[in-house]
Amino acid sequence: MANGWIKRTFHRAGSPRWFFAGSRRWVIGLYLVGVPLVLLGSVWGLGFVPPERYQGDSFRILFVHVPAASLAQSIYLAIAVAGLVHLVWRMKMAELFIAAAAPIGMAITGAALATGIIWGMPTWGAGWVWDARTVSTLVLLLLFFGLVALRQAVPRPERAAQAVSLLAVVAAAVAPAAQQWLVYVDAQGRAALAQDGGRTMNEGTSKQALLSRVS
Repeated sequence: MANGWIKRTFHRAGSPRWFFAGSRRWVIGLYLVGVPLVLLGSVWGLGFVPPERYQGDSFRILFVHVPAASLAQSIYLAIAVAGLVHLVWRMKMAELFIAAAAPIGMAITGAALATGIIWGMPTWGAGWVWDARTVSTLVLLLLFFGLVALRQAVPRPERAAQAVSLLAVVAAAVAPAAQQWLVYVDAQGRAALAQDGGRTMNEGTSKQALLSRVS
């Protein structure tokens, strides 16, 4: 009986009419809880947290950068799952979710990239560095842009939804391996620089690397 209820609910959730009617209360509740928490966290982090020992007040932008980067990755993962659902079950709601989430993900990824550049200027002395974290965020931005552009480029909505879903799933499958390769190349480059300099990273640089890894 439980399996039957789960199956019926899953397929009914694919109907936009049923989904929007059933999720209205959830959306209102999440707004009522989420908006105050975002405001509280923003005011607390940007206005009342003490300055960081080495970076001063410039580290406060991490309270925007880190959540934006994490949210961007979560949105793309959700898009990939929705793409798989659309390819297998042809659910209309999955198609609508991808169409709505891709522009939002692109904007949030752009914000994460921009705040990372702003933070890097006083911290690293450079707004852009070709390391694994920066490049992977740029690739994520291009993937979001590709999803939006592909949907606009294909004239037939059915074919557009199928193409976008396929791109999202394939990119999500390839992305972990590509990211690990970028991390490996970045680590090899750092090791070579340390060897050429005849010394390892100093304490300040290590702290910056740790903070950038967290970001």
